[in-house]
Amino acid sequence: MRILEYPVEGKGNLSGEKEPFFAQIFTAPEGYTLKLHSHPNQEEMYIILDGEAEVEVSGQKIKLHPGKMIVFEKDEPHKITALTKIRYFIIKYPNIPGGEKKIIE
Repeated sequence: MRILEYPVEGKGNLSGEKEPFFAQIFTAPEGYTLKLHSHPNQEEMYIILDGEAEVEVSGQKIKLHPGKMIVFEKDEPHKITALTKIRYFIIKYPNIPGGEKKIIE
């Protein structure tokens, strides 16, 4: 087993959001668009489980289908549009400056 440990201060919220870590499976109907947004202190990952989606990141449009994954760096504006009904896994985690993340074995 591998456990990621982050040097978190205070209550452990580096992100400015409710929690430093977030994971959810989200379902969206065809045509749904999550507006252009970014996260100041978190990286975010989308993994497409079902359907097809188009992601816009840094002005580039990328089509995703089941099994494809995309990672957004902190402060990187991005949006997702469901080309068909989609189900995708969203994971957000803290961005720690200076590569201070470490894996504990």
